Amino acid sequence: MNQLIKVFKSIVVVGLILPGLSSASDADFAKEADKLCALYNPNNWGELQGSGDLQQVYGVISARQESELENTAIKRVLAAADASNFSNYYYSVRAGIEAELGGVWECDYFDQFFMPEQTVVVVQLVDVVKKRIDPQADNAIVIMVAHTGEVLINNAPIVSNDDSVLEQAIESTTRGKPITNFSFVLYMDEGANGNLVSRIFRVLNKLDVERVEVVDY
Repeated sequence: MNQLIKVFKSIVVVGLILPGLSSASDADFAKEADKLCALYNPNNWGELQGSGDLQQVYGVISARQESELENTAIKRVLAAADASNFSNYYYSVRAGIEAELGGVWECDYFDQFFMPEQTVVVVQLVDVVKKRIDPQADNAIVIMVAHTGEVLINNAPIVSNDDSVLEQAIESTTRGKPITNFSFVLYMDEGANGNLVSRIFRVLNKLDVERVEVVDY
């Protein structure tokens, strides 16, 4: 992240110089905004598509901005953008473009590059209590996430951590009974994979499970 911010700063310094030297005509701003948006489309990154090196990708995008954009106003917005950190650059570019457009700039590609959507599990800490849990109870479904990446449901390891396999394993454990008949308990080893835990929550939500008791060691 810090390296990418440094790249931002160096590129912006160059950008402050180049617009003044440019003889580019004032192409329609809205069309140029669409062109800028397209530069952030991964399908237009050529051999860098799928690359996790955002620093390299951004360098290519920045170079293409200078060579392909023809509107001086949009170049001015990019040059004046606050490159002090990742989020400031994103918000300042978006604000500058929307000020020129006089409305919302629709560009999911730009948003996803700088502010990618994350899977977030909302947990409401309504009650934190001490209680005895019987993992052998007929109405208990105990999910264990081991630090090894293995998931066990009622002590039986599942063959894969894919959403569909997790869902099938849980449904199999209910033996055809309504999901509301069961209490769900989640154990996590220290060092358990957070992404895997989020996946389990996502599957439980899909199955309309409203309450999960997470055991705190």
